Amino acid sequence: MNMNKTLSKISINHVQLKWIAAITMLIDHIGVVFNGPIWLQIIGRLSFPIFAFCIAQGYVHTRDIKQYMLRMLGFGMGMQLLLILFTWITRTTLPTSTFNIFITLSFGLAAIWFYDLIPNKIMALAVIFFGGILADVMPIDYGAYGIFMIVAFYIFRDSKPKMAIAMVVLNLLLSLSLLFGSFIPSQALAQFFTINANIQWFSLLALIPIFLYNGELGKHEMKYFFYIFYPAHLIILYVLAIVLRSISF
Repeated sequence: MNMNKTLSKISINHVQLKWIAAITMLIDHIGVVFNGPIWLQIIGRLSFPIFAFCIAQGYVHTRDIKQYMLRMLGFGMGMQLLLILFTWITRTTLPTSTFNIFITLSFGLAAIWFYDLIPNKIMALAVIFFGGILADVMPIDYGAYGIFMIVAFYIFRDSKPKMAIAMVVLNLLLSLSLLFGSFIPSQALAQFFTINANIQWFSLLALIPIFLYNGELGKHEMKYFFYIFYPAHLIILYVLAIVLRSISF
């Protein structure tokens, strides 16, 4: 009983959610860059759903949606160019062939805006569906999965159970795409039941901090810090990896 009362008093504001997303993303990328244990990437699965939720909430509270979208897209394109330049100078293998997460978030934001703009919601969702397929073709980070999650967090923003169901459905569809997306069914089936293939299911743990969100912005927005953090932490990690490799040789 006391534990339930304690949990009911815990709440997280918008800025604190962003900090959780940024820290878990950093842990994830440490695991990727330094080929760390799988649990680092498991922790990292919390990052994107929290960012997706923050974008949906940002849409609800923004005073100028067009400026918000342009800022997100502008930072995303700027980051992409910066990372491409960094890989060219250092000859590293950053995944610059995939558009970065800020492009995904800006596309998701545009999808929410489009959904609100079109009176026929079935038609709006159909267009968003095909837009998600296009996002996979481009490709952008998290693709259709990411865009659909952002839209779902907006549509079901007033219902925690529906948000949870939407995340389960999206993860199920992602797992099925792994199963049926291979030309060798036996290999796909074997991979389907490994922790590596189903690692995205751990993203459901992100619902814990999301459900603790209290609707408040927080004392210090630090808006531009979170924009800069993404390219900065990647560059620092890869520079550190280059230095460590040179020392080992």
